[in-house]
Amino acid sequence: MRYLYTLLMAVSLYVPSAVYSQENISETQIQLMPDDTAKVNLLYTLAFENLYGDRQKAHEQISKIYAIAAKIEDAESRLKGQFLEATALHFEGREDEALALCLKSVQEARQKGFKKLLAPMLNNLCQIYQTKNQLEKSLEAIMESLEISIELGNREREAIAYHTIASTYHYLNEIETARKYLEKALPIFTELEDWYRLGVVYQSLSILTEREEALQYAERGLEALLKTSDIQGQGMCYWSIGS
Repeated sequence: MRYLYTLLMAVSLYVPSAVYSQENISETQIQLMPDDTAKVNLLYTLAFENLYGDRQKAHEQISKIYAIAAKIEDAESRLKGQFLEATALHFEGREDEALALCLKSVQEARQKGFKKLLAPMLNNLCQIYQTKNQLEKSLEAIMESLEISIELGNREREAIAYHTIASTYHYLNEIETARKYLEKALPIFTELEDWYRLGVVYQSLSILTEREEALQYAERGLEALLKTSDIQGQGMCYWSIGS
């Protein structure tokens, strides 16, 4: 069951490789960029990647986002930093601090109408509530994220919301409802050719499904993940198929 939860969270939190690889962009190049907002956006992407590896580097990049945001007096840039910081706190198991910062950020994003940023913030809030076993609040947060994503026409965020809703219903042991929301995510990730998330959704479904159908889901998951560099995910699909 713990592995399933990890899969469910993988889709919600994972950020695919940035357009600019960590190896191909230097701090000097970032500093030389003429547009401060572009700097923030690039640092935001790189920091999110580093949250899964070099956490110290991620914190350094978050600090730089805060510095730029203060320099240009831009609330949205500052909120991007807060979102990343709350995510880092969540990853580090500092749930009370993560919740306080996330709630503060969500409130301000609502007030200022930053809906594009509010949707992932609410997704993050949902996951923090899950770890604190506040499942009704978790569901309320992710349903709002879904509503905003649909309003904005953001298909990727819509599918991510379906997947996070599934994780919440899995927590509630409502397996059929969890499956229903996972299945809603499938055509969107297929349309977007997001092979990583598609593969993970199929893996999740294979774990929640009876044997014969589970095998079909695992095979489809493997087919999707073979188009990515996710060796661990491919291995889990092979294991599911073999068992």
